[in-house]
Amino acid sequence: MGNIALYILWGIVLLLLIILILLNILSIQELKNPKIEVVDLDNQKCTPDFSTLPQVNNRCCRIGNTVTASRYLEEFDMVVNPISIPYERACEGFCPLGMLDQNTCRELIGQEKYQNCINLTRPVDCTSPSKPIAAKGTTYFYINAAGNSSCTTTSLC
Repeated sequence: MGNIALYILWGIVLLLLIILILLNILSIQELKNPKIEVVDLDNQKCTPDFSTLPQVNNRCCRIGNTVTASRYLEEFDMVVNPISIPYERACEGFCPLGMLDQNTCRELIGQEKYQNCINLTRPVDCTSPSKPIAAKGTTYFYINAAGNSSCTTTSLC
């Protein structure tokens, strides 16, 4: 009777040893042939074809005596800049009384311009803070401010 218990114990140890060896073999195979996930970063950025975007002019916005990289686009009534910022924050400038909630201007003043801004600058199938809406050569320009209040004075860049 004592020998049967010893044989069962040795059988369990042998079974566990076989399982351990199989797990090690599988782990070694995984190390030899790792699964590589390719992430296409170009597809994550908002990069429309430059030819589809309006070109900005050579008149940069000035703050005092300082020439900035910003430009005013009259067709969109927006100041644009090569640095991308969150589109929601910039579009809120079309609501002069502030926001009632995430999608609505107070008393609906500026609502149509706000909604047009959101539709124009919201990233679709990409992960940038905002979608570029203009270009200068191979430089994208993104919304920076609603209206032209931050760009009342311009000069050649």
